[in-house]
Amino acid sequence: MNTRTVVETPIPEREAQALREVGTTRIGPWTAILLSFAVLGTISAVPLFQALADLRNPAADRLAPRLVRLASDAAGTVTLLRTSGFLAVNRGLQDAVDSFETRVEEESILRDRILPPAQRVLTDFLGVGNEQAYLGREGWLFYREDFEHVAGRAFLDVEALEDSERSADPLPAIRELQAELARRGAALVILPTPVKPTLHPERFAARANPRAALHNRSYPEFLDRLRSSGVEFLDPSAPLLEAKLRSGEPLFLRSDTHWTPEAMDLVARALADRANHLVAWNRPRREFRRRETPVVGSGDITAMLKMSHIERRFPSERVVTSRVVGSDGRSWRSSPDAELLVLGDSFTNVYSDPGLGWGAGAGLAEQLSFHLQRPVDRVAVNAGGALSSRQALARALEGDPARLGATRIVVYQFAARELSTGDWQVVPLP
Repeated sequence: MNTRTVVETPIPEREAQALREVGTTRIGPWTAILLSFAVLGTISAVPLFQALADLRNPAADRLAPRLVRLASDAAGTVTLLRTSGFLAVNRGLQDAVDSFETRVEEESILRDRILPPAQRVLTDFLGVGNEQAYLGREGWLFYREDFEHVAGRAFLDVEALEDSERSADPLPAIRELQAELARRGAALVILPTPVKPTLHPERFAARANPRAALHNRSYPEFLDRLRSSGVEFLDPSAPLLEAKLRSGEPLFLRSDTHWTPEAMDLVARALADRANHLVAWNRPRREFRRRETPVVGSGDITAMLKMSHIERRFPSERVVTSRVVGSDGRSWRSSPDAELLVLGDSFTNVYSDPGLGWGAGAGLAEQLSFHLQRPVDRVAVNAGGALSSRQALARALEGDPARLGATRIVVYQFAARELSTGDWQVVPLP
């Protein structure tokens, strides 16, 4: 007969004391009733105030009818279940619920009335930001995801890759893009754009070393793997840090996630030099000129704070952009038949897209045209990270299979934070 010996591990004295105290906690009936009503009242207040606000504003796109539509969609899932399968229906329903929750959070009347003044108190008197924006020194603002990339887990760590629910390893997607372009006779140059804490840690913490660039622990390994795979890349961190130490001028906007026009132009010049060494151009040069244009804007991190009277604490910034025009004086335009394509995100577009608040006609693609004195093609998506730009290129090729017919080089620019947070699924080019 088999026997087992059970060894009881003694509970530490502090844990035993905590268990005794929890076991003897007494809550009176009236206390329980009052606490229950307080919780229910707090929960009910949000939809009650929202319903009253909807009644007072009949023309608004009300949140309550959206909830009814959401319930109606849920009731119709039985039919979808028979045709699409449980997992597909569950994903669609979860997406609908997430979308509704996001809109409720963003458009709630209580949020509009309470959050801005509350954030002002937190910022002015306690010196704190929120879940997206961190307060730095001397009026500087930082984006939370930038810090999480620099100081978080190594993005190539095996456990980090296995734990992720997305395609977290950037290397297969980059190698596939390189192979797809090589079959079309084009070279690929990777441009991982450093984020603000990488080059300006001293603007957040006084003890940070201003003479060093802070990277995620996997960043050197990532560059080594690109090199061993034969993938061309340009790491802008070193020349940008050297320029910062030489001039003492900031490389990033004080209240924005993006670089200054001067930092962007330095990288554009380095890219132009790399491109001239990589390929022999087939087409003659064309003349492009630059015109200095002052721009006053407010940063995207400022908007993340959602704070009342924010201009008093974080005033607008003034920069001088270099708007690029052709020899005829007309504004620069993307050329789909150009020999160089910039595939990028908002770092490419920040001085190109007026919707970003920093002017137009002076972005990364425009500066490349100026330094190369050649037309440049551009496919850049402000939101969606490194995945969206590759998807946009695939869609462009579906609409125009000859889009890359003349392309000799593709510069793939993305914010370095995408190495930690981006979705790196492979996107085949049609």
